[in-house]
Amino acid sequence: MNDTIRISFEDQLKIEGINCKGFGILPKYVMLDPDLTIEAKTIYAYFCSFAGNGSCAFPSRDKILVDLPMSKDAYYKHFHIITDQGYITVEQDTSAGIRGKNIYTLVSNPKKFEDKPEDSKHALAYSRIRFSGLKAAGYGMIPKAVMIDSRLPVKAKGIYAYFCSFTGSGNNAFPKKDKIIFHLGITEPTYYKFYKLLTELNYITAVQRHIDGRLGVNDYYLNDSPDVAKAAKKTVFVEISQHLKNQDTEEETQDLKKQDTGTCQDVKFQDTEDQDTVKQDEKKQDTANQDVNITKGIKNNSSKNNGEYNHSLYQQPAKPEPSEGSSDEDIEFEVEEEILTNKELPYWYKSDERRMTAAVHFMTEWETFQHGYTDELRQRVYNLFVEALIEMCMADRMTLKGACVSYAKVIDRINQLAKFADTYVDLSEFSDVAMNNYENAATEREIKNPLQYMKSCIWDAMQTGSIGMYSDLRRMGY
Repeated sequence: MNDTIRISFEDQLKIEGINCKGFGILPKYVMLDPDLTIEAKTIYAYFCSFAGNGSCAFPSRDKILVDLPMSKDAYYKHFHIITDQGYITVEQDTSAGIRGKNIYTLVSNPKKFEDKPEDSKHALAYSRIRFSGLKAAGYGMIPKAVMIDSRLPVKAKGIYAYFCSFTGSGNNAFPKKDKIIFHLGITEPTYYKFYKLLTELNYITAVQRHIDGRLGVNDYYLNDSPDVAKAAKKTVFVEISQHLKNQDTEEETQDLKKQDTGTCQDVKFQDTEDQDTVKQDEKKQDTANQDVNITKGIKNNSSKNNGEYNHSLYQQPAKPEPSEGSSDEDIEFEVEEEILTNKELPYWYKSDERRMTAAVHFMTEWETFQHGYTDELRQRVYNLFVEALIEMCMADRMTLKGACVSYAKVIDRINQLAKFADTYVDLSEFSDVAMNNYENAATEREIKNPLQYMKSCIWDAMQTGSIGMYSDLRRMGY
């Protein structure tokens, strides 16, 4: 009997549902590590999803970049964070006497985990059983099918992996939203954006449990057989006594009552004949005071603004030292260090286009997204957004929404709306809104002046922030 016939008669074992392509064990400890970026955690989860059957063939780097997706530079940047923290080691197979393939090892008991504080329950007088290594801190299963799904961006996969890491013990206490955001190092709008995508694809279902007729807690289900047609929010009414209501509620449930703030109508755009600008409100604000009033609900970081240039149309920043002789790498390093240290975008970068470009690229995660979108339209919208934002930060004067706007006003808004973390800057409070509004307009009609229209979208989003997103969430019941 030849091999082909023999294979056709061999027994086969298949797994039904989302684990059909394989899965691996994902330690919770890694997903909670604040020293890892969400991209680093996603890469680690991707590796774990291939490790469920012991030693196995692993995708090439090019395949990894397609699956995640991200650029080569961004991949190595975040991968090195994982190796530096000791979670993964890399060796080269030299068994044939030549330089061979890489062998990746997921370290089961990294030094960082060994050095953690001693178990506080060590003195308890009962027997216990546990895993050694990372699994002792909890774990879950991570399906390979999700990690290679081209519909999911990097951060969506990172959020899904975070959820998975809590599921290993069945009904498990789940952190509140604020803890999730802290562990993943992202903002609330970013979390909701990708969480919403996961629910729309039916990877996650949230079930609300009402207590005494009021919203009590949410239960989250990672669906074994995702079906987009079934992606609907479910509500279960249960009666819970006051005694049970007070037991461990803080640790086991998420309170969604305060997550949604404000309601507003979607922004309407009008493509004018001369330039594509956002339609003005019926009641125009005095342009001299337009930048003073910030939309309710948006954080007020005005103390970070530089008073010398704040709201100035004419004041020029001091000329910096020439950067012509500096390499791009040196400028990028200096820019990142200054922004992360001072927690603001410096106004004087306006006098140095190379520094401003490096700053905007850093804040918009250019390394990750310059080739990171699988949707061609979204990729071009992102590229246009970055180009427009750089020009806005360099412009002495421009007219947007009928108001005279300068680089200083734009930088004011960035410093007020951005989240300046220890290792990154998150602009999603206005960047996602601007790109979504532009993309929606572009699919409905021809835009005559794309760059000018994108600037108008950005400026409008800087006024409204994520109000539209929170309104959508309120209507959806979140």
